[in-house]
Amino acid sequence: MTAVISRSDTALRGRRKSRFGCRNCKLRKIKCDESQPRCTNCSKYGVFCNFALGVPDLQPVSETRKGDALKRNHSRLFRRRPPPLPPTTLSNAIWSSDGHTTYRLDAHDWALFTQFRQRTVHSLGGEHMVDIYEKCMLQKCFSHPFLMHGTLAVAAVHDRYLQMVAGTEAVPSVRESFHIVRCTSLFNEWLSQPLTEENKDPIWSGAGSLSILTFSSTTATRPEQAWPLGPPDPPSDLEWLRLGAGKMTLWSMVNPAREGSVFRPMFQVLGELRTNFVESDAPLLPELGILCGIDESSTAETNPYYDVAISLSRLIPLPADHASLGTILMVASKMHGLFEELLHQRDPVALLLLGLWYAKARKCKWWIEFRARHEIPAIYQYLKKHHPAHKIIYRLLCQFGVAARDLSP
Repeated sequence: MTAVISRSDTALRGRRKSRFGCRNCKLRKIKCDESQPRCTNCSKYGVFCNFALGVPDLQPVSETRKGDALKRNHSRLFRRRPPPLPPTTLSNAIWSSDGHTTYRLDAHDWALFTQFRQRTVHSLGGEHMVDIYEKCMLQKCFSHPFLMHGTLAVAAVHDRYLQMVAGTEAVPSVRESFHIVRCTSLFNEWLSQPLTEENKDPIWSGAGSLSILTFSSTTATRPEQAWPLGPPDPPSDLEWLRLGAGKMTLWSMVNPAREGSVFRPMFQVLGELRTNFVESDAPLLPELGILCGIDESSTAETNPYYDVAISLSRLIPLPADHASLGTILMVASKMHGLFEELLHQRDPVALLLLGLWYAKARKCKWWIEFRARHEIPAIYQYLKKHHPAHKIIYRLLCQFGVAARDLSP
């Protein structure tokens, strides 16, 4: 059942969208006062206002540069014909350029890059991922600006996560937002060009960075704002599921498991893991079978919950150190088609299965926590409000790993 949000005329007038606002305000989903040449929001946020098309989105204003010199340095930052690059070793490279787009790293960027190499990369995918970045992808960052922006953004998000773990809430910084916007824009430009063999691995790596950034880019700060409890926001609701479907399409284009790919050794291991997971003889959990209406005659074609319930029955019993990113994503890959439609319709059974997946997935990879910490209680509170069988759902969520504190109103 979809919740209907009623608003008074006064509230609607108070949230009138600006028709001629800058792109920065539109990206941040706030009202622009349309002051020119620089609106009030951009002045407070510390970014160049971009009514004009030639100004990049969310470009930070340096505090140490003034007046005309600031404008000249800003225009040089993204000039099309860069100066000769220094030798691109990890110790002294300060430029990322593909011959068409150039980005110069400042001291803060270099610190983020170092943090990514020394800390963040170790949290992404185990020894294989560390090896891939050390041998190839870190170097590719200096010849693929979209990959550099994605790498710096992921490092910034990881910093924010560590602050959250330490008990300090941190909002996305201007620098993090800037790198996300630039990574997305440049990545889409690369996808529109003819695909060459040498660019397949960087593109796949960039897609991985965007997946992490999409999961962690949520504006909710409490359950009441999160999906499915908060006001509908079609562009953002379940965006990570749509991105997952797009990544499967990208797989057919670049095939990271192909001969010669730096990702091939990792996917050989993941292939064995997938085979063991799919062929697991773990039985369907009886509680899920009853709730989903699955019996011996059920199939994926006759029951929209079938694939997800079967996959969750294999995932939930796994110890935390055996529930890898690969197994987590295998379950998520089943949440498509009719099941995804049911999620958009806020079907109670589909919501329960998603909540159970979140409870397991959040313990596996840190970026999933950004959504899970608000969407798990939002799912429960929505079900409790709109479906009288919430006691059954509460029992199942608690039984299969959701903490009681996440289920409190």
